[in-house]
Amino acid sequence: MNVYASTAVTSIFAYVWMLIILVVFSPNVVEPWEGILIFVFFPVLVFFAWAADVGWIGGGSKIEAKRVDRDMSAEDIVEMEASIRSQHGEHL
Repeated sequence: MNVYASTAVTSIFAYVWMLIILVVFSPNVVEPWEGILIFVFFPVLVFFAWAADVGWIGGGSKIEAKRVDRDMSAEDIVEMEASIRSQHGEHL
């Protein structure tokens, strides 16, 4: 969920920034410094989305946790573990 939140925040920021540029700083004109700043923002925002994806921001992980219910048998749990290991690797 952290990736979606960071993407949503940065998308809103991008639209607000464009509104500020086109209404406040230089009405109806994008000046060179504003355009350069927009291109500088892009890799920064991509980095923040990537950092949220790998868990650096928000402390989460991109891997969803599987739920073990009380009524699951030992065989079901072993099967779930094997499924997780086959999907994500034996190093878990």
